[in-house]
Amino acid sequence: MKKFNINILLVLAIFMAGCGANAMIAKKVESKVYKINYIVLDNEELKAPESATLGFKNDRIYGNAGCNRYFAGIKWLDDKTLEISNAGSTKMLCHDEEANSFEYQYLLNLGDKFNIVYDEQTITLINDKISIVLDSTSATLEETE
Repeated sequence: MKKFNINILLVLAIFMAGCGANAMIAKKVESKVYKINYIVLDNEELKAPESATLGFKNDRIYGNAGCNRYFAGIKWLDDKTLEISNAGSTKMLCHDEEANSFEYQYLLNLGDKFNIVYDEQTITLINDKISIVLDSTSATLEETE
């Protein structure tokens, strides 16, 4: 019986440690806004406009995609996996062709599951369609929406 109780405690401790790690990454990015450096689609790098940002707040993301503001729901699936859904954006005309192209590709590929790689210089959201590279040194406190 004692061995059974110890095994239960061990499994519970591992589960709680996993939950804590998940909260740690979420806490690192929570209420911060990052500059988007670039995205990679089909092995092609698209440089982000200077105005492109991605911010995290509670269970959602938001930012500027180049010309328009956007928003979406998020759900942390585990320590390194985030699901983005229900994305929307404003629909203003964009006269800058490069910004327009970036914005179109970025928003088109935004809703999905992403693995997250976090280091001192970048935060990268990666899936089989797109990589979104953020400048982790550019973090600012949440901007007004």
